[in-house]
Amino acid sequence: MKKELSATALLILLAVTAYMNILHLRSLTAELISLADKAESCAKAGDYTAARSYCAAAIELWDSEDYYTHIFIAHSEIDGTADSLFNAAAQLSEEADNAELTAAFEGLRYRLRSILSMEEVSIGSIF
Repeated sequence: MKKELSATALLILLAVTAYMNILHLRSLTAELISLADKAESCAKAGDYTAARSYCAAAIELWDSEDYYTHIFIAHSEIDGTADSLFNAAAQLSEEADNAELTAAFEGLRYRLRSILSMEEVSIGSIF
């Protein structure tokens, strides 16, 4: 009977941890996407100083989550997201045209949404 209770407790702990992981990742990706949206909007309005500031805040936020991302996110996704963030920052530094900015920020948003979709529970992730 003790083994069954221990197994049940462990399964509950795993389920709660998975749920907390999804909640944290939703919050993180939403905040990063919001910062990316603000940066892109400012750049398209010609305010590259504010745009670079928002992009720097996104990079700082991503870096500050190392303790989390290196445990719960695949390393290839961590590297890809960092690449996307720095690509967007490079486009802002060059004050690139709207098409290049849009492509860089869409790539970043796509990568963030992709990370979240991989972590969320779905029929495909179970079977």
